[in-house]
Amino acid sequence: MIDGFKCSRGSPIVTHLFFGDDNLLFSRDTVSNCESIKRLLDVYAKALVQLVNFSKSTLCVSPTVCTRICRELANIVGVCLVECHERCLRLASLTRRHR
Repeated sequence: MIDGFKCSRGSPIVTHLFFGDDNLLFSRDTVSNCESIKRLLDVYAKALVQLVNFSKSTLCVSPTVCTRICRELANIVGVCLVECHERCLRLASLTRRHR
């Protein structure tokens, strides 16, 4: 239901990573993907009888995405928009190539 991303040409598509009670979801910056994520979170909450805390949830997008689109996507999912996660789960979430 969501596009996900590939780390390299031959790698599998990654749509999510689950760590205990922390979840990372990956998709393209489209309205349909964000609507799918919202529906999936609703189904997830009902199936596990848990509430998703949207006040603690954030949306991080590529710097190449237009600000207007970023705000629209954050509103669809119902989360705050952040520029960048420096570290998530003690791992660097946005990496640059270092030689």
